Amino acid sequence: MSDIDSIFKTSLAGVKRLDPFLNDNASKQQKTDDNEHEQVENIPSFIHDDPAVRRQEQIRAYIEENEIAGGEDEEVYNAAFLNKLLISFEKAVSLNIELREKYADEPLKFMGSEEELDTAIKSLSVLSNAPKLLALFIKSGSTETLMSLVAHENTDIADEAIKVTSELLDIEDSDLSEEDAEDITNFGHYLVTSQNLGSVIVSFLQQKLKLDELDTEAAADALRIIENLIAFEESDLFAKAFLQTDLVSWLIGSLNDSRHVPTAIRNNCAELLASILVHFPVAFSQDMAKDSSNIDRLLQAIATIRGKKIKKNSDEEGFFKDMFDILRISVRNDEANAQFLNNEGIDLMLILIKDAQHNWIVEEALKVLIETLKGTDRLESALTFIKSGGLKHLFKVFHSESSSNSKKKKKSETTLRQELGVQIVALLLRWLPLDSDERKRVIKKFVVNNFEKLHQFLQIRDELKESVAAEEARQRQERDEDNDDEDDLRHFANEVELEEQLSRAGKDQLQVVNVILAWLLVEYPELLDIVQASRKAEIVASLKDQIELLKKFIDDENDESFEQREAKLDLDLISTLYNELM
Repeated sequence: MSDIDSIFKTSLAGVKRLDPFLNDNASKQQKTDDNEHEQVENIPSFIHDDPAVRRQEQIRAYIEENEIAGGEDEEVYNAAFLNKLLISFEKAVSLNIELREKYADEPLKFMGSEEELDTAIKSLSVLSNAPKLLALFIKSGSTETLMSLVAHENTDIADEAIKVTSELLDIEDSDLSEEDAEDITNFGHYLVTSQNLGSVIVSFLQQKLKLDELDTEAAADALRIIENLIAFEESDLFAKAFLQTDLVSWLIGSLNDSRHVPTAIRNNCAELLASILVHFPVAFSQDMAKDSSNIDRLLQAIATIRGKKIKKNSDEEGFFKDMFDILRISVRNDEANAQFLNNEGIDLMLILIKDAQHNWIVEEALKVLIETLKGTDRLESALTFIKSGGLKHLFKVFHSESSSNSKKKKKSETTLRQELGVQIVALLLRWLPLDSDERKRVIKKFVVNNFEKLHQFLQIRDELKESVAAEEARQRQERDEDNDDEDDLRHFANEVELEEQLSRAGKDQLQVVNVILAWLLVEYPELLDIVQASRKAEIVASLKDQIELLKKFIDDENDESFEQREAKLDLDLISTLYNELM
């Protein structure tokens, strides 16, 4: 059998020794006064060698001594209810194991016990309505029993165990109180740290793929468990759950396996990966880099978009956008970026820019190219971009924006592509060595055809300057009209919103264009005749402002984040440019 079967056999080694035929009198004998019970500090698991009757006495003793008082609407969900529920559940498990062993070659003789077990598992879902009972559920030991059933040889039983686990971990219910959410979170912590939930889920999914059963609802339930754990938004917990497993590799492999993985599951896997990278970008990119085939498989999946016409706002569009996001965040990791380069990722992005049937594909490919050029040492990415003919495709973006046809395009669409192109030019100038042939090829693009591209960049700069100036004027007028008595919190919120409005007006892009023009002026002072002295003064002032902002950002950030490393590098470069132009 596979590993998942061995988990089942190991986990239930003790349960199968329990007596499935319990005397009802044994349970009645437990209804004594609380002071007659011995205090139970730590209830051992069901997975041990104690006789069933004694075990159930311990369960009942623990639950009764820790009974939770509920309101009138929760009267049924109390310790007595849980006591009855868990004993029925354990009896069903024990009976099924005994009959399976006794009649291993006669399935009809244990089929009835499997139906009873399925019903018993379903009954546990009621605990999702009473999260306060989850702590008792953990300490009773039945949680371990439930997890072991995920590896049951009857896939219907395993599927039901997964479904119930998913329901018990649903923390996104809008009606949950803070206390309920905390109880569910604690339950998730226990499953991850004590029951190896991550490995259980990955093994379950691997088994489903092996049996060609990924089209079942249970596979979606298993993925929903991962989604629920992500919703806890605790990077340490998620790392313990899945980063020591093959989860990311399994999800990536599913993206590129249309033969065995149903479309709905593939879409779900893409959404899950995108959600993981949003919540845990650093841990995710590190995990992507662990398996050298992950980036290659992701590129293969993305390559299938070439030449495709995709319906707007369709699941297929969402699927490919998720994959672009996954790739974009992955290449932030240096090792993953090296794999991206080795697998000709830049070439693929340039092909997609050239052959794309939709503008959004061009934009997504440009975003990936930006990320591969970011970081603390991306010279190899810059050199590969030039070697692969990237300049030809890059400067066509600006050509299309300045052509008469661009007037027919949506302003937001053309502005975004222009902004992305500007960022790539700035990053190339950041990395390519001075006086290198590759750098000279970039600079040459600005001077050929009677400085056509330089004039285009100056036009872009002037339009951005005008847009930002108009927004600043509007904000000044708004401040003059505002009440001076606003509280500090509201003032801070307003300042954040105003800064976002300036960014939308083009302030960030204007700063990048100013850096590009500063590079050109430093390396080719004769271009000042075209740029003009007045613009140069404004460029220098912009560099000074950027230096102050970067210093403040670095001082406010305590950790060595990706963004802080980027900021330190920008500060060094912009300070050098500023000093050269002064």
